[in-house]
Amino acid sequence: MGVTLLRHDAYDRRPWNNGGGMTRDVWLYPQAASPVDFDIRVSLASIETDGPFSAFPAIDRTITLVGGSSFILDFDGKREQRIGFLQPFSFDSEQTPSSRLDDGGASAFNVMSRRASWSHEVSIIQGGGRLDVPLPEDAIAVCHAVQGSWGVSAGEAVTAGARDSVIVQREASMQLEAGRMATAVMAVFHPVRDRP
Repeated sequence: MGVTLLRHDAYDRRPWNNGGGMTRDVWLYPQAASPVDFDIRVSLASIETDGPFSAFPAIDRTITLVGGSSFILDFDGKREQRIGFLQPFSFDSEQTPSSRLDDGGASAFNVMSRRASWSHEVSIIQGGGRLDVPLPEDAIAVCHAVQGSWGVSAGEAVTAGARDSVIVQREASMQLEAGRMATAVMAVFHPVRDRP
């Protein structure tokens, strides 16, 4: 289905469901989805104060710190997880951990998928040349440029600047190219197949 370039200044800005912060929605799927009723949601969350995350039952979530300071996620006092720069962390989004900031605000790349329909995996991509990425059948890939400029091609070619995102839908492969200092977050979504 091709390639879509999303510029960072066009992301939809809205408050968190629980009012504790602000989010810029990068992409929702399917097209008519809302920030609550979705199969896939990709967003950038601004975390400015300590407080709980919103709950999303039946949703798997991965967050990646892409700007600002590191922070702690506290899961009801039972365990804590430090979120460091470009270190993806996954959890069941029915949980509502509380964030505890280290030194000022943070910006997190937020990936969510409805467990019954899609699974996802998140990885960090480093620049320094050309990278060929094979994609599973019917997969959807989202490449978010954190640092530097990224060339992305899958039939057609686009160039994403810092904080821009590229959606690649149902292509057999994609090619990424960037300078040595560039970094990006890559999320790949796989449809959940019914099993007999």
